[in-house]
Amino acid sequence: MDSKPYLTVDKFVEKFVKTLLDAQPKARFNPKLLCPTILLIWIRGLNGTESKSILESGIGPSSVCDGIQTKLDGYKRNPHHVMTAQLYETLKLSAKLINNRQEFSKVNSKRWLIPVPIGDCVKLDWYDIKAPDSKNLYEGKKDTNLIQFFSQVDAFKGDRVSQMYFIHQLTKCIDTIQIGIRSGAMEQGMYMGVPTIYLEEKDSPSGERMASLATDLLPKGSLATGNKMLSPNKFGMFFRLKTKHLIGLNQARTLKEIEEIHNWLIERTSTQLGTRAAKGTLTRDEFDMLNYNLAEICNNLKSYQSMLQKDKKS
Repeated sequence: MDSKPYLTVDKFVEKFVKTLLDAQPKARFNPKLLCPTILLIWIRGLNGTESKSILESGIGPSSVCDGIQTKLDGYKRNPHHVMTAQLYETLKLSAKLINNRQEFSKVNSKRWLIPVPIGDCVKLDWYDIKAPDSKNLYEGKKDTNLIQFFSQVDAFKGDRVSQMYFIHQLTKCIDTIQIGIRSGAMEQGMYMGVPTIYLEEKDSPSGERMASLATDLLPKGSLATGNKMLSPNKFGMFFRLKTKHLIGLNQARTLKEIEEIHNWLIERTSTQLGTRAAKGTLTRDEFDMLNYNLAEICNNLKSYQSMLQKDKKS
């Protein structure tokens, strides 16, 4: 019986990018006319130790809310930085809007954003630890995403050097922009020149190092007045979106809360989202700000890449 071929990072990335591009809708995506660009969405959940600690603490999913952030922090560091399904859908929706060019007259029509989750899986409620995946899993590992990618690569060691090499190989194969709630993994990509948007609650008591390097995103329309804050700073394209809510402490729990997101953000229906659904994603103003700035990053990505190449040669 033949043994399974040893899968290196390089071979995995090459195969993944081909599979991803082959899966794009042929009616809309023409690789000769559109430059494919991954929108890498970092998913942060709970590891085994954190899940066990929370279970032993007696904190149930119905108890998780803004008011117990400090208590929960003893079992899961920065518990509000856990990804929610409704935020995940919101970030995908932003990419869809830019691809459709519904609101952005200046958006680069030659670029096609492909949302790709990376890291942990997406769950309806990460804090419902006892719930089986049959009820709680929103998106798991697929050939077209990078969820639990580390378990698929034989050569991947799991340390920071391995992670950085993986991102390096990915960006060599396809243009990449990354986004997610603040995490060290995203910071590594930023240092490597990957355009980055990270989310963090306003008045955050932690994360000073990343905040000192980042540029805050601008309200929609700001660049029309000649503001050049989106120009790469000395640390590259590294931006922060400050959020009103403690997103990760407001997990969706039900599919209905996620399904309402589209109408609320796109159709701007008068129907109000439930408190938990609304606090587990961006506000409408934050969503508009993200779309505006992400479109501008797309517009400037080619010139930014040229600048990086010049820096390497000098």
